[in-house]
Amino acid sequence: MSDEVKKTEETSKKITRNLDAIVEELGQLTVMEAADLAKKLAKAWDLDLDALTSAPVAQAGETAQAEESATVTVVLKEFKEGAKIEVLKAVKAIKGIGLMESKNFVEDLPKEINQEVPRDKAEEMKKKLEDAGGTVEFK
Repeated sequence: MSDEVKKTEETSKKITRNLDAIVEELGQLTVMEAADLAKKLAKAWDLDLDALTSAPVAQAGETAQAEESATVTVVLKEFKEGAKIEVLKAVKAIKGIGLMESKNFVEDLPKEINQEVPRDKAEEMKKKLEDAGGTVEFK
């Protein structure tokens, strides 16, 4: 090992020991002392503790919004001229319905293929339908 690598490892071990000692000391603080420490650190480091404590709430709202948009409704809008049979076959395969139901479905567009589908599955459906000659939209 080079001297530089050894020095880096030694420094890392020292920092770990120092952190362990700090954690040990902080564990002995009273609640009031810990609160005072938090205020002093916030002032010294120019932190807004209110913003830090409210951030998880905002993130939770963003997560719910992301989950909401993670599912979509797949709508078959129309199909190209001469592509009716191919689109009909794709609808039949995707929906798992019979030939007559697929025919009726394709003749009455625009229509929802599926609701609340995970985005990756919706993309697969869209590709199949577009390859068959359909025009697809997500809601």
